[in-house]
Amino acid sequence: MNKLLSLFLVVFAGCSQSESSVSDSQLAYLGQSPPGNTPELFAPGVVSTGANEMSICFSEKGDEVFLLVARPTLIITSKIKNGEWTSFEEPAFIDSARSNYYMFLSPNGKKMFFTSTRPDGDSKDSVAPNPGPAIWVTERSEGMWDTPQKVDFGDEFKGTGSFPSVADNGNLYFSSFDNKTISVYCSKYVNGKYTTPIRLSDSINQGTFNSHVYIAPDESYLLFDSRGRDDVIGGVDIYISFRDENGNWTKAQNIGDKINSESSDMRSYVSTDGQYFFFCSSRQTKNRNLPAHPMKGDQIRSILNAPGNGQQDIYWVSASFIDDLKKLKFNLK
Repeated sequence: MNKLLSLFLVVFAGCSQSESSVSDSQLAYLGQSPPGNTPELFAPGVVSTGANEMSICFSEKGDEVFLLVARPTLIITSKIKNGEWTSFEEPAFIDSARSNYYMFLSPNGKKMFFTSTRPDGDSKDSVAPNPGPAIWVTERSEGMWDTPQKVDFGDEFKGTGSFPSVADNGNLYFSSFDNKTISVYCSKYVNGKYTTPIRLSDSINQGTFNSHVYIAPDESYLLFDSRGRDDVIGGVDIYISFRDENGNWTKAQNIGDKINSESSDMRSYVSTDGQYFFFCSSRQTKNRNLPAHPMKGDQIRSILNAPGNGQQDIYWVSASFIDDLKKLKFNLK
């Protein structure tokens, strides 16, 4: 078993067993107390462990979680069963011989979109040529995931799709690499098929890095990462754009220093009920109460392997700031 996955199994088993007597609603979002208006580490020691957690998404009721961890890159999942959270494991649709990352569960929980380097078709041949990253989708029926299918954008699209996010109506937003530039695209879902993706306007795409998009279920706003802009706070910041009264995207703006930090903050996700905003950050914990004397083995390891060590951790905060930005910064109703 992979050492990193083993770590999550050990720390999570203790957590789920201790909470086995409470209701599923109390266990939602791993039983964590809801955050306020200041970002907090999400499930420290269980999800945010110092192991480089890169992305997260939940089912509509918060009773199922999918987590992306790195080095090596793994998608792992857990859900509430018989009054407790199950141990983390790789979902059945994963091809372990290939890279699989940046998953996104559709708002209704029936489809999982993710990026993978698996070859086309059903082959899991580990020596097959690596086709490069593409967006794949698997559908859930009676609790089981079917065989993933590569999303077909048609012959006219020559880009590489990655970092997917899907709206209620099936419209798919993602990032594509083109001439050393990463831009946000949208492909509409029409009659069960995806149309040729269209690059979003310069209101969204500025500079050379615009990635990790999150689209609201009703497509009323989108969040994404960018860097190199005049208003950047850290290495990579989170930006937001709303649809105006005419259905156009407003000029994206930095969501501000209540969320963004001097480090890199990215990969937004909003719970389906709109209550919680999740993101990952490489911010380091301040005032870590380091001892005055030189540290030795176990002390050093405990600091290096803890959240806030400069690797990416998952944070969450009340999503109420989104409506505040819409009214106060964008002057929209």
